[in-house]
Amino acid sequence: MRYEKQIVRGEMIDEVAKSGSGSADAPACRACHDRNGGLIIGTPGNPIDTGPVVIPSPGGGGPTNPFPPDNPTIPIPGVIIIPNNPPGNDPCSKIKGQKGTAAYNQKINDLKGKTGEKKETGYSQKANGEFTYHSKASTNEGSNSLSLPDATVYKDVSGYMHTHVDNTIEINDNGDEVTRTGIKMFSPADVDYFMDMLANAQAAGRPLNDVYAVMVSTNSIYQIRFTGTAGQVKTFTDDQMKTFSDPYIKQMENSKNLASDFLKFLKDNMRIEGVNLYRMQQMGKTTEIKLGPDGKTKESDCP
Repeated sequence: MRYEKQIVRGEMIDEVAKSGSGSADAPACRACHDRNGGLIIGTPGNPIDTGPVVIPSPGGGGPTNPFPPDNPTIPIPGVIIIPNNPPGNDPCSKIKGQKGTAAYNQKINDLKGKTGEKKETGYSQKANGEFTYHSKASTNEGSNSLSLPDATVYKDVSGYMHTHVDNTIEINDNGDEVTRTGIKMFSPADVDYFMDMLANAQAAGRPLNDVYAVMVSTNSIYQIRFTGTAGQVKTFTDDQMKTFSDPYIKQMENSKNLASDFLKFLKDNMRIEGVNLYRMQQMGKTTEIKLGPDGKTKESDCP
């Protein structure tokens, strides 16, 4: 292709024959090009053959134009910046992919129909995509906890989804009616298991952005995904986990914004960074919820 500009004594001027394509040996090009791909510069009475002209990539490594312009218009190759989560690997895309599969939707539908039971139920998913149903849960006056595969043994579990059941009225030992209420948000134990799955994925060299956890209640579905760095993956001891229970209940049981208070608890109490929360409509939009530097949550709908 012929150039729209040529360099003459360090200045860019419009070329006479600037349209079309063909060999530099064509009659219209011979006024400016020699037979070796160079440029003829100077004046008609004093032509100067520059030889082949090569525009080097940034950083050098090749010959340069002998008369570089002060303000070149020849484009310089750009710098490609690869994001932490390339398109298709970001949490919104991962969740969109989940919601587009029959297996995932069947599990969500099943759990939505079990939020009225007295005990939690759920599914775990292995890295190979295989789901396993779980219904063994412990319940007492202060907790309701589903038993998931031991993360120290079953290290190929990459995701799980479970219910937080509706409030129930029960009769205590004194014969009085007592309302058992549950917090319709991930608990510290839920997050602990999520972090264990991340640690296992990291040790096995599996993508951290494939790890997920889902909480299903009658009125909401939430998912957590990891958006941090490998250095932000952390796990907890049993003694550490015991210290989170009371502060969590105190912060969450009277919360007016469960999503915000949950993310603040992760940051301030569990010292966890790089975990985002997603509010999901089963057949509609997904909303990403982040905690900003100012301590306020910022919401944005996934594409």
